[in-house]
Amino acid sequence: MARAHSLVVEALMDDEENQVRGYTHINDESGLTMGHLSAWSLTDIRNMLKCIQNSTPMRHKETHFVNIPTCAIKIIEFGISLLNDKLKSRILVCKHD
Repeated sequence: MARAHSLVVEALMDDEENQVRGYTHINDESGLTMGHLSAWSLTDIRNMLKCIQNSTPMRHKETHFVNIPTCAIKIIEFGISLLNDKLKSRILVCKHD
C-alpha cells in the first residue's frame, strides 16, 4: 500500500498546477484493523513520516483522518507527535464512534 501511495504522489507531483496549489489528503480508516497496524513497527512509522515530512517536495495543505477505529487512535496520535508543528497544525482527526 505504501508503494502504491508513493507512485500516486510521484504522478501528482509531475503536474505544475498541483505543485502550486498543494494537496488536501483525506484518509478513510474505517477498514483499518490490528492486523494492518501490526505490519508496521514504530521505527517504520517514524521513518515513513520523516520521509513524508523532509523528502517529499509537496505542499501539504491539510490531512484529514476519518473513521479511525479505537484500536488505531494511539498509533495515529503517535505518528502526529513525530511531525513538525507546521504539519501538526494541518491535521484533522475524526474518530469512529
